[in-house]
Amino acid sequence: MNVNLQFSQLFSVIFMSFVLLAGCNSETEQQTEVNPQQVLDSAAQQLQVKIKVISNIDVEDCPNQQDQCYLANMTLTIPENMPENWKIYFGNLIPVQWEGSEEFDIQHVNGDLHVITPLSEQINPNQAYVIPFKGANWLVSESVLFPNYILSAQGLEPRVIESTSEEIKPGMQHASGKHVLPFEALNQTRRGKQDIVPRADASWRFDNNQMLTNKLENEQLIKTANNHRVTPQVKQAEWSGERISLASGLNLDTIRSDYGFTVARLEQIGVKSDTNGLGININVDSTLANEAYGLTISPLDVSIRAANQIGVFYALISLSQLYDAESNSLPTGTIFDEPRYDFRGLHLDLARNFHSKELLLKLLDQMAYLKLNKLHLHLADDEGWRLEIPGLPELTEVGSKRCLDWQEMTCLQPQLAAGVDPNSDVNGYLSRGDYIEILRLAALRNIEVIPALDMPGHSRAAIVAMHARYKKLIKQERSDEANQYHLSELEDTSEYSSIQYYNDNTLNPCLPSTYNFVSKVLSEVQLMHQEAEVPLRRYHIGADETAGAWQDSPACKLLLEQQPDITSVEMLGAYFVERVANMVEQMDSVNKVIPGAWSDGLAHARVEKLPSKVQANIWDTLFWDGFNRSNTMVNQDWDVVLSLPDVLYFDFPYEADPVEPGYYWGSRATDSYQVFQFMPDNLPVHAELWSNVMGSPYESKEQVTLEKGKKIVGIQAQLWSETVRSDHQVAYMLFPRMYAFAERAWHQADWEEPYQAGRSYSVDTQHFDANQQAQQQLDWQRFAQHVSQKMLPQLIEDGLIPRVPMPGAEIVSGKLNLNSAFPSLLLEYKVAEGNWQRYTQPTEIGSIVTVRARIEGTQVSSREQVLER
Repeated sequence: MNVNLQFSQLFSVIFMSFVLLAGCNSETEQQTEVNPQQVLDSAAQQLQVKIKVISNIDVEDCPNQQDQCYLANMTLTIPENMPENWKIYFGNLIPVQWEGSEEFDIQHVNGDLHVITPLSEQINPNQAYVIPFKGANWLVSESVLFPNYILSAQGLEPRVIESTSEEIKPGMQHASGKHVLPFEALNQTRRGKQDIVPRADASWRFDNNQMLTNKLENEQLIKTANNHRVTPQVKQAEWSGERISLASGLNLDTIRSDYGFTVARLEQIGVKSDTNGLGININVDSTLANEAYGLTISPLDVSIRAANQIGVFYALISLSQLYDAESNSLPTGTIFDEPRYDFRGLHLDLARNFHSKELLLKLLDQMAYLKLNKLHLHLADDEGWRLEIPGLPELTEVGSKRCLDWQEMTCLQPQLAAGVDPNSDVNGYLSRGDYIEILRLAALRNIEVIPALDMPGHSRAAIVAMHARYKKLIKQERSDEANQYHLSELEDTSEYSSIQYYNDNTLNPCLPSTYNFVSKVLSEVQLMHQEAEVPLRRYHIGADETAGAWQDSPACKLLLEQQPDITSVEMLGAYFVERVANMVEQMDSVNKVIPGAWSDGLAHARVEKLPSKVQANIWDTLFWDGFNRSNTMVNQDWDVVLSLPDVLYFDFPYEADPVEPGYYWGSRATDSYQVFQFMPDNLPVHAELWSNVMGSPYESKEQVTLEKGKKIVGIQAQLWSETVRSDHQVAYMLFPRMYAFAERAWHQADWEEPYQAGRSYSVDTQHFDANQQAQQQLDWQRFAQHVSQKMLPQLIEDGLIPRVPMPGAEIVSGKLNLNSAFPSLLLEYKVAEGNWQRYTQPTEIGSIVTVRARIEGTQVSSREQVLER
């Protein structure tokens, strides 16, 4: 035997054993080595956040010596494993000004964004830490306690904390944050001692509905009347009481090429197209006004007369509503109809949170069905730029997205609960092709699109995007191009805070590059309209200002020296509005483009420096004398469009319930009935009907009266999207209020109180008398019957889900009583875990019952409410 060989083999075996053992140990170490990203991901799933408003009343030691503030508690339960140097970012619509924790610090970053930083190395896992905090004013709604808190650590991908995400809870119609604890006590739901608006509970709804229906016309008479009702209501109609069968259909082919949209609608709702069917005859009547029409339905034919295609279009829209699918028939009779206002608009905010092109197209259809003709698209604000501009790709590459990039070279800060995903639904933009498509489809529906890119305030998205462009080009040593559209003056040390708490969101009106940018954007928008073959007739510049901006701007100091007619920094906002308004007007030298702006920005401008024709959107509240500003601007011969927050802001809640979504700065609640009550031609009269934002009476006294023969050009419904994060919620906030809005935009009711210059109104005056009130209630009952019976089911078939008003409910002597302001809704209840049962009369119940309303023929129902006997 070779001993040396044996020893060599033995040594090799031992050596390999050590190598293998070492390898195993190394593999074990690799397996147990912590992956920091996995730690953060896991922590974001486990970290528990709860937030509870403690009080909005008599909070002691308010920050900054304020008279009014809120107190809330945030509870954090930290998991065992957290990444190093972690932070939590969250949104709070009212900035946190004080926190009372020894373990954590809360700081306001910008806008609504805040950051929580641990102060101690020793944060105990699974211990609930309570962080009390305070801020100005009040928090009385789940909507302003934003979801989607972000867990972040340097060098790692941030994640949304799961316990703060949104969900649609059972029995709800809309999403809400998982982390928000219930509002139960009065000091949680009232905005200080002066707030006397009642909370909308089941009992309040019952009493409120009772007032609307206590003079209820015979239900069968209402249904019979509604067999030939149109929403919005027509000006004049005479009906024979007979109906004509459409078993043989309508001869739609004769009008299909010119009126394809309305023909498609008729076919969609069940009308048969047949060349042997009832004929449709169209006659030109030049004596009729633009958009007016006459419609006669007889056993011989359907006859339409109008001055132009728009009138015919609206006649066919009315015909589609008159058709009854169940009996396959039309009522016979005659209509004459024309609009109350030339301007019947919807403002949709795509900037704060983006909403899809698919939603826009559905809304265009609904606007056409309701005879609305202006779509004001809010396409740029602090939180987003939503329109592609060729040559300035950063506007959408950076400005249309929100994520956590503090250099803001790829996205904006994650404002308004946007989360961390730059590709989520709340981010996005309309491509050039999208916008052109929208223009063309809107034109086919007789709708004018009014683009709006807000300036000089509310411009953070543009400023950040152009600064990203600047840094990129400077790095490439292309300084002339970098400065061409740069919107920041690096030497400006001005400090300010905008109304939405931004410190960097206002264009500098003293920089030449500002006007280079405005000119570039205007020219590209104009080119899109030209390619679409849809002329640009109106462009909205916004004109919001920011107090305190430009105070220390070297460029502005130079401009003030060069422009003797501008005597102070405070005049610079007006200077910008004047200059840009004239740029807008000159976009088309033949057909002048009308510049539009919000009334506060226009109020500071010099009338003689503005174009002669200006659109002014009045957004002053009535209880703050908004009628005086409206009258002033009407008297200046401007196109005044009422956009009043207390009745026309549809981002406000339907009712004063903290669960009901919406912001509430100008109205704690705006329901469909209030919109229906609106008398746009007599603004002061509403002091007899409505209260101020706190529920108290107010008095209307005109300091400026309307000159004889002058009036507003129209009204516009607004949907701002600070708290609206989904297409689903857009539909919820708009409908059914849009039906009442369309009613007032198109039709002037007989019960409206005429305007009388200089007359004062209050809760103690009775100019709007008992007879008018009774007529109004009867008109409402017929309208509400038609909406709930016909319009809402059709809306659902069209792919939009409306809000279903909750029923009023009370339990008296052990019996459940239910009612609704919308008579055709099905009212339902269930006991314990039983099945839903239809309510028809007062019903004996046990100890606990759940109630809801449902749209007949659908599964779409209201929020559920549990009652105890």
